[in-house]
Amino acid sequence: MGSAGVGGGHPVSDGRPVSRRGLLTGALGLAAAGSLASCTRYHPPTPTPVAAPAGSPSSGDGGNVPVKEPALPTIPNRYEVIATRPQPIMDRIELGSFLQLKKTLLGTQVLTTAQAEALRRKQLGVGPKIVHWFYRFDDPFPDTYQLDVPGATLCYSWFGTAYDRILSGRYDERIADNARRLASYGHPMFLRFMWEMNGNWYLHSGPRNGNSPAKFIKTWRYVYDIFQKHGADNVGWVWSPYTRSDPVAKWNTLEAYYPGDDYVDWVGVSGYFKRSEDTPEELFDEIYRHYTARKPMMITETGIARMDPAVMVGRLKTLPPYLDQRPGICAILWFDTNVHVNGQNQHVDLRIDINKPLLAAYKSMAHLPMFVTT
Repeated sequence: MGSAGVGGGHPVSDGRPVSRRGLLTGALGLAAAGSLASCTRYHPPTPTPVAAPAGSPSSGDGGNVPVKEPALPTIPNRYEVIATRPQPIMDRIELGSFLQLKKTLLGTQVLTTAQAEALRRKQLGVGPKIVHWFYRFDDPFPDTYQLDVPGATLCYSWFGTAYDRILSGRYDERIADNARRLASYGHPMFLRFMWEMNGNWYLHSGPRNGNSPAKFIKTWRYVYDIFQKHGADNVGWVWSPYTRSDPVAKWNTLEAYYPGDDYVDWVGVSGYFKRSEDTPEELFDEIYRHYTARKPMMITETGIARMDPAVMVGRLKTLPPYLDQRPGICAILWFDTNVHVNGQNQHVDLRIDINKPLLAAYKSMAHLPMFVTT
């Protein structure tokens, strides 16, 4: 999570596609069935005209050019992901989380992973399909495949460092060692390397490396090639920018950082509901439109900032109808924690049980047939 978002910095831990319409309206009354009658799983909706300001050429008082949202891409029947790496489930969405909890927001006692998972499973009746953890660049990955939730898939977010340091070769053995460790797991897993590179809050951010997206790409490919050399072909590479670039500049666009289809398995995005007016379209559609015609998409971090409980539930309720019309989104990872400290050294509480209405709404959503859980 970036400091431009809800916070900055991260805790570190040891055949044929079907419509989602029928997967949406079962257990959860998040939207009236009538309002979903036009939702289809693999046929993007017709772009909706956007009202133009009075007096503008398209407002109807002198103009005749309607303003439309850009069309959504056509999604393939099957994404071509290397067979040894995590595969998208084309008609479903894997629901996962980063989960790290203190007993109280300002306390010091952190629940063990087992305790936190047990709490959430008791509350929700399901567990995460993807388990998300964070590692510093100089952290060795665990020697063994430590899966706390049977049936789930691991996702490691791995910090980078200055591009020139990596490209100098000084860390080659460290990178190779981590590659060998992940190769030894023998299970498909995700690696989200140097995420939110289009922000300005990490050592691996483009704005802190000479404003050079080209060098980010070179660094990504350099590390990727070391992993391939050491047999880590079970690792699915997740390229994951932040929803908005900081700074906003022509050189700092999302596309400028893309390493290329041969070096990316999934595309991701971090985006949080920080305001009552935030929408999934605003947070996630730029990435969706650019890449999902050829790559599966994962919402790698999301959550809802503390605000009026009814507003929080309202934001959550926007997700299932949105996802129903975005078949290229194949996974979503919730940032479920009250351990996180942002760039202003403030605790950020993004728990799904921060209030009872939100927990009830999340539980109902998690039981929708459109989601895959454990």
